[in-house]
Amino acid sequence: MVAGQVPDDFSRHELDALWRATQERLRAAVPESTFRIWLEPLRADGADGAPLYLTAPEGIRAWAARRYSALIAEALAG
Repeated sequence: MVAGQVPDDFSRHELDALWRATQERLRAAVPESTFRIWLEPLRADGADGAPLYLTAPEGIRAWAARRYSALIAEALAG
């Protein structure tokens, strides 16, 4: 799942910190149960150039991509 844009030169540590901050914005934007079920399982898998790639179990990843990709991109940009 592609979530948004990150700088090309992000280290793994910076990527993890960025994703933790993004998750906090997501937590504030949706009900706690929604966050726990659909967004908390997402993990930053890496960045290839500028896109950020997320991973999660298949059913969660597919649902989150369909329902929350715009919200994730917005939270990532924040």
